[in-house]
Amino acid sequence: MPACGHPSKRSVAPRLGVAWSPVDNRTTVRGGWGMFYQPLTVSFYRGTVFRVYPYFAGVDIRQPEVFGPGNIAVLAGGVNPASVQKRSEFIDYDLKQPFIQQWHVNLERELPFGMTGEAGYIGSKGSNLPFYGDPNSVPTEYTADGTKRIVPGATLRYPSWGRIRTRTNVARSIYHGLVLGLNRRFNQGLMLQGSYTYGNSRDTWSGGQLGDSDFDNGTGNATDWWDPEYEFGPSNFDVRHNL
Repeated sequence: MPACGHPSKRSVAPRLGVAWSPVDNRTTVRGGWGMFYQPLTVSFYRGTVFRVYPYFAGVDIRQPEVFGPGNIAVLAGGVNPASVQKRSEFIDYDLKQPFIQQWHVNLERELPFGMTGEAGYIGSKGSNLPFYGDPNSVPTEYTADGTKRIVPGATLRYPSWGRIRTRTNVARSIYHGLVLGLNRRFNQGLMLQGSYTYGNSRDTWSGGQLGDSDFDNGTGNATDWWDPEYEFGPSNFDVRHNL
């Protein structure tokens, strides 16, 4: 593959940092910005290696949960061939390199009694992040008042297929945080440290590269694969106050 067609060959990741003492040596202002790339590892691709029809299909077995040896009896009962679904997993051919930008501004001031106080702002923005869902869904539409609903009377886009989970990387994220801190370096047998962060994290996908959910309040698939921006909201790991 030519170098111009390999996204990682263009992954230039600059970083910039500055520091300034505007008044005296007891006050310092620091700031920085950087770009960081996320490689698409084996975990992003491996599901499509073996989950391709006709070598992969699915069936739903509707009955009470069983464990251990009970599963043998369930499987021995066989399934109705009519209930077998064509299933596959795909990856978007035209993937882009995921990356994140991070920045911060920090004010630090030496205080009496050997204390140091700081206040700062930190932020980050993720682009081209992994996004995972099932394109074989019932079409949706927006009403005049902006409410999203399933198209009345519509069926699956591809009725002869079951689940067609597909990985792409159109997700995005944004984070803003306020950081306050108070520190006392170790002196005369005493050291103190305290910090508080007010953060706000929002994204269109909080899942991992595997398409599963790393958090109890998340799901393994997007609600609507065709409308990524509909997923935008508080991240599954959003914590507003951290002390």
